[in-house]
Amino acid sequence: MFFLLGGSDDSNRKRRKSIPQSLQKELLLRCKGKCELCGLDLHKSRVKPHFHHKDGNPSNNKPSNLIVLCPNCHTKVHSRLEKTRRKRRRSRRRRESPLDVLKEVEDSIIKHLDEINRRFSDLF
Repeated sequence: MFFLLGGSDDSNRKRRKSIPQSLQKELLLRCKGKCELCGLDLHKSRVKPHFHHKDGNPSNNKPSNLIVLCPNCHTKVHSRLEKTRRKRRRSRRRRESPLDVLKEVEDSIIKHLDEINRRFSDLF
């Protein structure tokens, strides 16, 4: 399977290595079966886990480079990355690391969850 970075010539393709089942299990144990951004219990909600490469390199399957996300958070991370890329193309600013974007998304989600918790605790 190929991961297209853009364009159709072979120089723009990165080879995607599949993540071994044993590594997937290790990652799910590390995160206790929960999305590492929003905390959704993937098993209880019957949601298929997504494995995100922090550095954007689909062939780098080191455990330190992979995080487990629910489909919603995975989409948000990639949407944010794409939005940032478009912004950069327009402004020609220095490239932002995918880790910085991931941290920004995580902070946003945590802030949102804190607000939900605060509202919920006000009810009782």
